[in-house]
Amino acid sequence: MSQFGKIDAFLLGTAATAFLALVGLTIEDHRAYSPVVGFMVWTLIGSAAVLVVRRFRSIKVRG
Repeated sequence: MSQFGKIDAFLLGTAATAFLALVGLTIEDHRAYSPVVGFMVWTLIGSAAVLVVRRFRSIKVRG
């Protein structure tokens, strides 16, 4: 992967994490606890999802 490909993957992962965190913030806004906790939880979920996707994309299928 070229250097630009790595930068694009990083930016895509960051954007996806931020999007999930904002969606989680709007969902968690109606809960009893602080929206900041919801934001942190959804950020962790988004980060984990990005790591899982990157892990599976790095596995090469041998044919």
